[in-house]
Amino acid sequence: MQFWQGSIIYLVIINLITFAMYGTDKNKARNHKWRIPERTLIFMAFIGGGLGAIIGMNIFHHKTQKPKFKILVPIGLVLTIVITILATYGNNHLEVTTYNYDAGLNCKIVHLSDVHNTTIYWNKDALPNAVKDLDPDYIVITGDLIDSIHTDMDSAIYTAKALAEITDTYYVTGNHELRLSEDDLNTFHARLREAGVIILSNEYVTLTDNSGTEFALIGLDDANLGDDTLKGIMSTIDKDLPTILLAHEPQYFDNYADSNVNYVLSGHYHAGQFVIAGRGFITPEFEIFPEYSFGEKTTNNTTLITSRGIGNSIIPWRINNQPEIVVIEMN
Repeated sequence: MQFWQGSIIYLVIINLITFAMYGTDKNKARNHKWRIPERTLIFMAFIGGGLGAIIGMNIFHHKTQKPKFKILVPIGLVLTIVITILATYGNNHLEVTTYNYDAGLNCKIVHLSDVHNTTIYWNKDALPNAVKDLDPDYIVITGDLIDSIHTDMDSAIYTAKALAEITDTYYVTGNHELRLSEDDLNTFHARLREAGVIILSNEYVTLTDNSGTEFALIGLDDANLGDDTLKGIMSTIDKDLPTILLAHEPQYFDNYADSNVNYVLSGHYHAGQFVIAGRGFITPEFEIFPEYSFGEKTTNNTTLITSRGIGNSIIPWRINNQPEIVVIEMN
């Protein structure tokens, strides 16, 4: 679910509930019944129901003469407006994070993950335009381009086509794509190919950088992240080639490192959805404060870069966690 959808649904529901509570409490007062506590009525204004509270106060002529309601309920409404503005910015403003590596290569890779059909600031061209401004040599998408809960295949294809028109764009499946029916997944992949996106399904391609040096770009299906598929692919690649792996989920890092991949680009965790003291809070698997929620981690010769992603799914809000475009500068 996109941020604006979840926000509208929440605000409508909480204001209707608050309005009804003020009406109910007025009716209880008339009939000398047990009342809703005043602190509860005020609290509702501070969790998004300020508009419903003000309308309820005026329509039902309830609490309009009490100073604490005249002061606190409008404050709750203003607070809701301020939080909504800040949250809208925080959930839509694209942040670019750049990593620089001395890998014997000379190229720029833009990495996107977990788009989930999201439209930034209600502008379907905002994400492709931001990527275009970065002037990448290659674009990679590490899964969950669509959202299996609120699937909008047309939106995903529009974004994919716009990205593929910028430069060569490579894609691997995420867990949301694998939740589709077989027919829908085949249709989605066919439409991606028609849009110009190159799908890497347990395979690799040999690419060249700006100086003509070759490297291997590997794509691992989400269904095979934890098995020996990667080791089998690595056994077929020239050991002198630098290797970059596209794999949707970071929690299989030990398997990636055991396979001696140089760089891994991943996503999936949405940076733990809520970033608290520099740590992601919760993963899609309900792991609290995961180790690989976002950023960079290196073990032996393998470096993992986990994107915070672009969109949302089950939880439609990010807190202290702006959508992220990752740039890999190979110098």
